[in-house]
Amino acid sequence: QARPVLIIPFKKNHHNWRLPVFSLSYSFFSATINFAFCLLIESPKEEVMIKGSLGFIGGGNMGEAIIKGLLKADVVKAKQVYVCDIRKERLVYLRETYHIQTTEEISELLGNVQIILIAVKPQDVSSVLEEIKDKITPQQLLVSIAAGISTQYIESFLPEGIPVIRVMPNTPALVLAGMSALTPGQFATDEHLKVAETLFKAIGETVIIPEKLMNAVTGLSGSGPAYVAVMIEAMADG
Repeated sequence: QARPVLIIPFKKNHHNWRLPVFSLSYSFFSATINFAFCLLIESPKEEVMIKGSLGFIGGGNMGEAIIKGLLKADVVKAKQVYVCDIRKERLVYLRETYHIQTTEEISELLGNVQIILIAVKPQDVSSVLEEIKDKITPQQLLVSIAAGISTQYIESFLPEGIPVIRVMPNTPALVLAGMSALTPGQFATDEHLKVAETLFKAIGETVIIPEKLMNAVTGLSGSGPAYVAVMIEAMADG
């Protein structure tokens, strides 16, 4: 959603002069692009709460954006959310800011949640999958937002029957105006997709696509807003 920004008088040589203009322009761009996507989505949003607990492996910017959106939309309560990260200071920040549960041990997280969301960098996914492959069960849902990592790749590490859903969100999710594309793995059911849609509708809109289109989505929807942000900044520079 576009957010109003107070434009303060400035001198052009002041190093912060571009920030208000950039914030307003970027929010307007996010709202415009996602409104176009919304026109393609026929089903209205439903107010649904997630049953069970949700665990984030990785507590970076996108993970935080999803947590923020879920709590704001009342899709989950803080006591249902767990985060695991190797950075102690990051866990302290997330715990104090959102009053969620945090841990440095993946095994502790897996023992307490029904939905697992992998939110680490793509190069770290394989090590995460190696660590969870003997602990995850078919009763848990695994969601990955790692760019370029296919459901087939994820499933190759796991026991047969683990439901996997791959999601490509984008940077406007940081202001709860994102567009997320979802694709199911071979063991994910319609019910699993519904759960994943509920999660990501808390930070914007969702669309379900075949996995063969995911690379295109990653390049256009996932990375596109950043290029437009650079263009807007250049326009602000004059």
